[in-house]
Parts: sequence; C-alpha cells; structure tokens
Amino acid sequence: MSFAVCEYFIELFLFPSIKSHEALRFISGVGLGGVIIGEFLRKTGMITAGRSFTHCIRTSKKPEHQLVTWGIYRYIRHPGYLGWLVWSISTQ
Repeated sequence: MSFAVCEYFIELFLFPSIKSHEALRFISGVGLGGVIIGEFLRKTGMITAGRSFTHCIRTSKKPEHQLVTWGIYRYIRHPGYLGWLVWSISTQ
C-alpha cells in the first residue's frame, strides 16, 4: 500500500506530464480513493475481528473462535474480502 501511494505521488510531482490530462487525473484520483477505502475496509475488519480474523480458510470452528457481529461486521459480512476486492480493482 505504501509503495503504491509513493509511486502515485512521485509520478504526480516529479513527472506531471504523465498525468497531464484532467480526465487522467480524475481517474487516478478515483483509483487512489478506492485503494484507500479498500485498505480501510480490510484493516477495520481485521482489527474488529481481533483473534477471530485469520488469513487461512477454516473448515471447522476453533474453540476460541467467536462470530463477530459488531463494528464493521454489523454492516458488511466480509469486510476483508470486500476491502481486498475494492483495493485490487482500484490499483488497476
């Protein structure tokens, strides 16, 4: 994430001709906004779930696992997946 943001601003300030057209600047801004929103959704889901969040797909319930129904999980069932989807589409 940090490298993508750095690349964006390096291009914007050091090579402004790359992003000279207003439409291209708008599209880049929308992409950057999507990257930030996607990262926010994913990280918020990870923090809210705490120990119940894992990067591995589970096929059985662990004893310490809890179903999280508060925070961002009250509105979005899978914020990690949605955040990753938004982030990955926005990088393109």
